[in-house]
Amino acid sequence: MKDLFDIGIVWNKVHQVISAKQDEQLDAWINKSSRNKDYYHKLFYFFKSGSTYNDDEINVEKAKKKVAYRIFVVPKILRVGRVAAFFIGIVAAGFLLSKVVQFESVAKKNVRIGPGKTKATLILSDGSKHNLGESYNVELKENGTIISNSGSELSYEKEKSTTSYQSKSRKIKYNTLNIPRGGEFFLSLSDGTKVWLNSETILTYPLQFGEHERVVELIGEAYFEVKHNSEKPFRVKINGQIIEVLGTSFNISSYPDESESKTTLVNGSVRIRINESDENVALEPGYQCVVNRFGHNYSIEEVSLRKVTAWKDGNYIFEEETLETMISVLSRWYDFTYLFKTNEARNLKFSGKLKRTDKFEDILTIIERTNEVKIKVDEKNVIIY
Repeated sequence: MKDLFDIGIVWNKVHQVISAKQDEQLDAWINKSSRNKDYYHKLFYFFKSGSTYNDDEINVEKAKKKVAYRIFVVPKILRVGRVAAFFIGIVAAGFLLSKVVQFESVAKKNVRIGPGKTKATLILSDGSKHNLGESYNVELKENGTIISNSGSELSYEKEKSTTSYQSKSRKIKYNTLNIPRGGEFFLSLSDGTKVWLNSETILTYPLQFGEHERVVELIGEAYFEVKHNSEKPFRVKINGQIIEVLGTSFNISSYPDESESKTTLVNGSVRIRINESDENVALEPGYQCVVNRFGHNYSIEEVSLRKVTAWKDGNYIFEEETLETMISVLSRWYDFTYLFKTNEARNLKFSGKLKRTDKFEDILTIIERTNEVKIKVDEKNVIIY
């Protein structure tokens, strides 16, 4: 019998998380009949590739195949402590068996929400604004610096004709890179430091750094790979904090509408000055400093670097996150507003991995398949019941 239990074991087999006992059960099931063996091969390749094999009797919505087999969703209502766990890919395969492929949802009507893209606004020191993105190639010159935009990367380089004396005598001028909701961008500073900027983020920085230090100011979220220079420490100012590094990779998340600022060290070392005071906090790789935006209390905790930096690599990883937290994160990238009608919906917990290129309606369908919430979408407004 091709039941859900057997399908789950096939998925475990494909992803190499199958136990010895399950492997024995699978072999026994396959050997029961040629029908089981044939069906096993179909399922194996379905879970292996998502949607590459052909079978006229098996027809799942293409976009759903893309995401259904790879996201694990664990909803939990805190109020009653009830947990209902399922693997959405197994559910999808269950639909294959019954040939009931009905992924239409109320939430999918009037959806005009799409994933973000490469875009930003560059504000020069004179206040002039320039739109940046894949369809905008810009080359500008300001204060002895060449500013180039290749479509997805903005870079700064000192003009070759500029002498060392000219550089030192020039007044430091600043640019600002503004990433809107639904946007992202990559920046290469004049010292070679690389910066990945997430949605709804503002970074202010000099065209050329001064002689003694390198200072930038951040609102939002960014991942830094700082070019090492022992004579010029690199400092990031965020919400009353100063993060100082020499040559380091780290992630900062400091949005004005969130109660905490988070600095996560990937490698190297950083020193964080809390509330611009003399109190310094040192971080080790793999640890995160969480500072309360209002009371300026802080804590240090070990975190998953893969999860924290997933956005930079085009993914989102959620681990026992409330639906409210998850929707808040997604709203920046997919550029929508949201409203929760019940606290129960806010406190549902989810775990899973999403690609930042996934269709928003597919994500909504996955959430609704928990049967714990209903979602209504009207253009760019999301209401969750």
